[in-house]
Amino acid sequence: MQDNAPCHESTCVLEFLAENHVPIMEWPPQSPDLNLIKNLWTDLKACFHRQFLELFNHPSKSLEARYRYGEVLQEVWYSQGMELVEVLIESMPQRCAAVIEAQGGWTKY
Repeated sequence: MQDNAPCHESTCVLEFLAENHVPIMEWPPQSPDLNLIKNLWTDLKACFHRQFLELFNHPSKSLEARYRYGEVLQEVWYSQGMELVEVLIESMPQRCAAVIEAQGGWTKY
C-alpha cells in the first residue's frame, strides 16, 4: 500500500516493487483520509502541549524546558497507551468505505 505520492512513483521504487512482486493497491493520491499517523500525531501534539503548559505556563526555550521536552513527550506517549492506536486501526473499514463512496474525494475523516 502506498499513497501515490510523487516520491513513491520514482523509477527505482517501481522497479523494486515489480522485481519483488509487491502488488500495489489503487489509492487516492495523497489522501489524508486514510493516513492514521496524522491523527495520532495531532492527538500526541495536543496532549504534549497541554501537559507542557501545565509545567511551564508558556512555551519556553529555556535549558530546563529543553531537558523536559523529551521526558514530557515520553510521558504523554506512554500515558495514552495503545487505546488511540487501536481505535484508529478499527476505524479503517469505515474510512475505506467513506473514501470509496466519495470516489476518492473529501470525507469526514
